[in-house]
Amino acid sequence: MIARDVTGPSPALVTARPALALMSGRTIGFAASFLIPVVLARVLDQADFGTYKQFFLIAATLYGIGQLGMAESLFYFLPRAPAEAGRFVANAVLALSAGGLGCLVALGLWGGTFARWLANPELDRHGMLLGGYLALAIPAAALEIAMIARKRHRLAASVYAVGDLARALCLIVPALVTGDLGWLFVGALAFAALRCALALGYLAGAFTTRLMPDASLLRTQIAYTAPFALAGLVEIIQVNVHQYWVAARFDAATFAVYAVGCLQIPLVEVAITSVLNVMMVRMSEETEAGRARAAIAVWHDSVRHLALMLFPLAAFFMVAAQPVIVLLFTERYAASAPVFAASCLALLVPVVAVDAVLRVHAETRTLFGLNVVRLAVTVAAIGPLVAGVGLVGAVLATVIAAAAAKALGLARIAVVMRLGLAWLLPWSSLGRILVAALAAAVVALAVRAEMASGPLVTLAAMGTAYGVAYVAALWILGGLSESERMAIKVRLARRVVAAGESRR
Repeated sequence: MIARDVTGPSPALVTARPALALMSGRTIGFAASFLIPVVLARVLDQADFGTYKQFFLIAATLYGIGQLGMAESLFYFLPRAPAEAGRFVANAVLALSAGGLGCLVALGLWGGTFARWLANPELDRHGMLLGGYLALAIPAAALEIAMIARKRHRLAASVYAVGDLARALCLIVPALVTGDLGWLFVGALAFAALRCALALGYLAGAFTTRLMPDASLLRTQIAYTAPFALAGLVEIIQVNVHQYWVAARFDAATFAVYAVGCLQIPLVEVAITSVLNVMMVRMSEETEAGRARAAIAVWHDSVRHLALMLFPLAAFFMVAAQPVIVLLFTERYAASAPVFAASCLALLVPVVAVDAVLRVHAETRTLFGLNVVRLAVTVAAIGPLVAGVGLVGAVLATVIAAAAAKALGLARIAVVMRLGLAWLLPWSSLGRILVAALAAAVVALAVRAEMASGPLVTLAAMGTAYGVAYVAALWILGGLSESERMAIKVRLARRVVAAGESRR
């Protein structure tokens, strides 16, 4: 058994508290962002909605590439060298600005290539708006990362919340008022300008005179980020290749159906990013101090928290895919439900947090290799799977590829951290959580079979049954810690008291 070799707060508390702070802000922001496609799917016809999805697919791709790995590198450098933080941040901002301008120039010169490739001339018409959006958005990528690395978790949470609310307003309001895609993209450009100004203002105030570029430190950053940027490039291509594959082979309306099926479940990205951001900072500190066992404990605790959230979400939304899609996007997008159900399998993959652990140990070359594997498996599998099972096959190809890469990544972590298979992950906890999630899914599916109501009532009934069954199964199987059991008891007691008072 792995013994703790640190004193003070447990890794669970040290990791969970700031992660929850970040999640609170991101939850508010994500709720606003989640409404964007839900509203636009009702305002725009399917072809225009497909164009909107393609526009931001390209934007997301170039946004990741244009960062050159510099923004994420701050998670590595700032905890290790706080005295040089301002110089590292200045170098990152300059590199990000160069990346943003590079995207603007590239779209100005070759923007029509995307339109021809995807057979959608509307994309060419809005190419310069896309370039301007990226030129302003990419330099701001360091904002929340710098806050989190400096342990300003509540401030970062506030920025996430307010920023996503502003983004939703900037996209939805022009679409509602004009119904025109051009004005929607102008709204996106305005939001990027506001965010860029906020980022530069915060960084200048936080680091004052220390916000100065440093050539020697830049070389150190480049040495770290070069393989990381290559890994990120391949990852971005791998993550999005299935959408480009579908967009290039089907019309914009069909792509809209597929894109809706690739819907991100609320709170998933929030949960994953919040937990892993804090985990990386804590693991970096423990590793730098030579406390390897404490670093492992932080990782295992983060994995368990992710599993408690992601396993039940995956199981529930797989069995509730049809009512979810109809409720959010109307019957026009009912054909998206099978794609959505298949995409929920991808929620099982991030639980092991392989990429984050490898980044803590500067295994950027390994990340590059793993992403190459994912890309190769996706490209090899997507054609036959789509031919065999339709659009669902495109999603399944990405899930299979991600699972293969995670398995290889775990093997590398076992070597780097000198862990045997038995101690590589908290297997017992993961097994109990998975069994509880599957058992609750069976209960929810039985409830759905008995329902003859609309999607909202059906989801409410399924969700209630699933939640009760999941917690009960965790309790019976021993999947909850003593503190979690106590928290549930306290909440139940409060509800009983409140119910009793309401009857008086």
